Amino acid sequence: MPAKKSPRKSPAKPPASKTDKPKSAGNKAAKPKHTRRIAKTKTKPAKWRNALIAILLLTAMAAVLSGLVYAYFNQLSPRRPTALSDEQYYFTDSRYSGIRSKFVTRQTNREKVSIEYPLTKNNKINKTVAQAIDRADSDFRYAATNILTFDQPLTETISYQVTHNNSVALSIIVNIKQDMHGAHPVSLTHFWTFDKKSGEVISLSDLTEQSEKAAGEIVAAARNNINETIKQRQQAELDLNETITQETLSNFVITDGGNSLAWPIGQASLLPSAYGEMTIKVPIAAVAKYLQNPTARKLANVPKPPEPKP
Repeated sequence: MPAKKSPRKSPAKPPASKTDKPKSAGNKAAKPKHTRRIAKTKTKPAKWRNALIAILLLTAMAAVLSGLVYAYFNQLSPRRPTALSDEQYYFTDSRYSGIRSKFVTRQTNREKVSIEYPLTKNNKINKTVAQAIDRADSDFRYAATNILTFDQPLTETISYQVTHNNSVALSIIVNIKQDMHGAHPVSLTHFWTFDKKSGEVISLSDLTEQSEKAAGEIVAAARNNINETIKQRQQAELDLNETITQETLSNFVITDGGNSLAWPIGQASLLPSAYGEMTIKVPIAAVAKYLQNPTARKLANVPKPPEPKP
């Protein structure tokens, strides 16, 4: 009986290397994950770079806009015709109690300037007066810069006067004289009565404690005073109903030792230029009937009304 043939074994294959292994489904799925992770890491720097570019662009635009705005307003405001070194400052005691003076002088081939600022113990009062002076001086300096032909320097003199100074109130007049070698020299005034404690401007309404009747009587008395002055100067009569009002007489000063109300108006400020400068004055005794209130009594010398006859 023939012997059984044993099955022939095929030769053993060598172990496959890692590189020879077929790629499984798991490996195929892992590749996209790795790719997505790389993509994400690549997009982060791009986002930061875009944000940085946007910030730089916005900053540049803001700088350009700021420059345009600055140039626009710088063009509107008058430029300094002289350097700061052309200005000289000094301080003196004034002839008024509790008030010092600050002097500013400038002298070049274009301008000759002398300005006197009052320095009180209240900074708010000082600021109000200084702003009015500086506005007038800025206009003058602008003219001095832009006038092309002139034979001699333009001149400006600004000074102040204290007409009333008691424990409660302070009355100040600022006189502005400017000669630009034109047809008419400039003559301006600013005036106020201040509350010395608060620094606020005291108006005609404050003086009358908001009494329309009292304010109306004072305005009527002021118109009468103007008409008398015009008649003395032999000038033509004027209709004062539109120009001399409670609003235009809101600011006032106290004069004559606390016995008068006054409005020192500059040329062409309320009246036609031909009428020149004029000081409107109303004696307090003439309107005392309408000033019988605590505010008026603190500010000025308000006489008591006569006793009614029995």
